[in-house]
Amino acid sequence: MKRLLLSTIVIAAPVFAADPSDVLKEADRAFAALSAKQGPNAAFQAFAAPDVTILNSAQPHTTPEQLGKRFPPDLRIAWEPDEAVISAGGDLGYTMGHATITDHGKESHSRYLTVWRKQPDGSWKYILDGGIPQP
Repeated sequence: MKRLLLSTIVIAAPVFAADPSDVLKEADRAFAALSAKQGPNAAFQAFAAPDVTILNSAQPHTTPEQLGKRFPPDLRIAWEPDEAVISAGGDLGYTMGHATITDHGKESHSRYLTVWRKQPDGSWKYILDGGIPQP
């Protein structure tokens, strides 16, 4: 009888899975870490999907290679996602967060939205990125 009771408890125990959207927060944090280490040009190029769109840009449709020359060399962008949502299919999602832009010692802040798509190799690349100034 004890074996039967123990089996029932083990089977009935809830399984707690990590939030599927955590994978997007991790991709966004890796993106931010590369920006901190190598600068935003390298990061925006490395994490861009081939068909990327950049809001807040005179040329919104661009290529990863063009993104490698988008920012002045002394500009720094630091950010942290505070929200992530992933589609039911698990191949599309977005992150939102706050960013600090430092240009020649002057800081400004923004709220950003990055839309991500899972690539055939299983990695996540962003397909759309943009932000709005914050006080």
